[in-house]
Amino acid sequence: MQKINLLIFSVLLFALNGNLTAQCVQTDKRFYMGIGTGISTYVGGEFGNRFQIRVSGSNYNNYDYNNNYYYNRYNYNDNYYDNSSFYPLQADFTLGIKTSEMMSVEINAGIIWHNNGNPNPVYETGTYGNYDYTDRYDYSNVLAIPIKASVKIYPLWAIKAPLYLKAGYGVQYTHEELSRVREFYDPNSYYGYYDNVYSYPIAEYSDSRWLHGFSVGIGFSYRVYEQFSGDVEVTYSNFFSELKEGSPLAMNQTKNIGNISLGTKVYFGF
Repeated sequence: MQKINLLIFSVLLFALNGNLTAQCVQTDKRFYMGIGTGISTYVGGEFGNRFQIRVSGSNYNNYDYNNNYYYNRYNYNDNYYDNSSFYPLQADFTLGIKTSEMMSVEINAGIIWHNNGNPNPVYETGTYGNYDYTDRYDYSNVLAIPIKASVKIYPLWAIKAPLYLKAGYGVQYTHEELSRVREFYDPNSYYGYYDNVYSYPIAEYSDSRWLHGFSVGIGFSYRVYEQFSGDVEVTYSNFFSELKEGSPLAMNQTKNIGNISLGTKVYFGF
């Protein structure tokens, strides 16, 4: 909830900027195209837990391994081998037609990539020869490509106020991958630097499918020049996934895959 409030508060602050009260907020052209990016986080169910907004190298850990001292020495869910990364990454594209001063119809497409998922902490331990080992999940990532048809409405007329409401329906291509990793370690090196540790994947999981869903949003437009305009927008999208028993993938454990995004775009009219 704090993340949702932060996104909405950021937009409201931007709306108070005097530049947004310009006499005209849209490009003069009927057709336009836009490109932009955003900050987003997945919410709801296992998918939201796994692919929420993350910064690697931040000692992020949702789970308590104190019941297993040698497993707790690593923060597996922090992807310690990745020094500095921010996920998810997002890019947005739009083609639109202005049907009136109050309404536009758009085709919206995007790419959302999360390569630092926080996988289910279920693990098993054992011994092989002189080494102990731990089987765990790791290398969790997802690629999502939403494509939606949307209607953008300016309830106070675009030439008088920058506020708009937006709603759309479409499909999303979703591809998720996850590995089951076995890691060996020397129990005698517990007080050292664990130079003898090595690991390898023992199982790979992946799934791809097209999901149907909808999105709603609120935003503010601003005028740059005759052919250029921009906007700042908060969007919530929800795509419906089919549950599959026994699968460790988050998309197979979550019925409603939600995403909250704070994005900005620049438009060119033609």
